[in-house]
Amino acid sequence: MIVEGMSVAFINPDLFDLKIYFYADGETELMRRSSRDIAERRADINYLRRSHAERRIQYEVFMHPYSQCFDIIIKNSDEAICLEKNTFEFYRV
Repeated sequence: MIVEGMSVAFINPDLFDLKIYFYADGETELMRRSSRDIAERRADINYLRRSHAERRIQYEVFMHPYSQCFDIIIKNSDEAICLEKNTFEFYRV
């Protein structure tokens, strides 16, 4: 089962065999969100910027501190995809 979103931080981590944390920097996140929301939802860019700023604060306060509880951490920005942490051991059967 794959569980995603900020609510995963409030689920007992022992329920998961593998915990992977993907994140992007704020600029990349805003660029991706605005490209999608302007094209698909006809959103106003000023509204998107304000909304993004509020969500980013919530993310930094509530979600990002939990990142060290994950087995694998991957930063996915426009510049590169970077494996920042891997403590998971893969076993052959």
